Amino acid sequence: MANVEFLDLPREVRDMVYLYFRGYSWIDITQMPDRIHQPSIAKVSRKVRKECLDVFYGKNRFMLDMRGWKNLAYPATWTPNHIFEHWIAAIGDVNAARLRNVSFYVHNFAVHFTISHQEPRISAKFRQTRTNTAYVDLAEEAPTSYSFELAIQRARARIEYAVMEMTEEVGDEPLTVKNIRNLCDIVESIKPALCTRMGVGWKGAIFPEDPSHGPHVERHREACAECAYFRITAAPGTG
Repeated sequence: MANVEFLDLPREVRDMVYLYFRGYSWIDITQMPDRIHQPSIAKVSRKVRKECLDVFYGKNRFMLDMRGWKNLAYPATWTPNHIFEHWIAAIGDVNAARLRNVSFYVHNFAVHFTISHQEPRISAKFRQTRTNTAYVDLAEEAPTSYSFELAIQRARARIEYAVMEMTEEVGDEPLTVKNIRNLCDIVESIKPALCTRMGVGWKGAIFPEDPSHGPHVERHREACAECAYFRITAAPGTG
């Protein structure tokens, strides 16, 4: 019986092997060490590396926890956004184009982005994670007709509009580091307008009715310890 090399196996079988090497189906970027850990099998050959990384970045779900916890390996001053920028720049454009699922978790909501070769190229699923909305206060300076429920509706519309704009800009081209970074920017741009720490709409962080315009969040972010990550520290016991 002739010897069968790994690359002689059908691609579907090789992909099953690569899936075994990926380790996790969800990868929390903020909890990863400050180095990029790719499957060791990717070092076997160029062809194996390409196939393996297609599966590693294409089948895994990568998430950024923006609530302030991170691996001790990162500097204490690094925010989740800084960690994400470091990570996406390190994997480069080739691997950024392989990504299919990227998620962002914030205190009151989560956004899951799905990237595809087919239409729609980019889609977003917005999910409210806070259940006790009846106890959410409205900031004193916010309009009396405003509410957390209305902010949630407008946040969803804003994300859908921003994704539509990005999809039109990208066209049929592979997504790049810049494009993936922009997904993080979209979430960061609405985060203060859904912050409930000092009341919804605090410091003018209010969603306009038109989804083509984002909320003005600069004053809120400068004054809010949570949204500016003033209090971020490495979670004990990680690393």
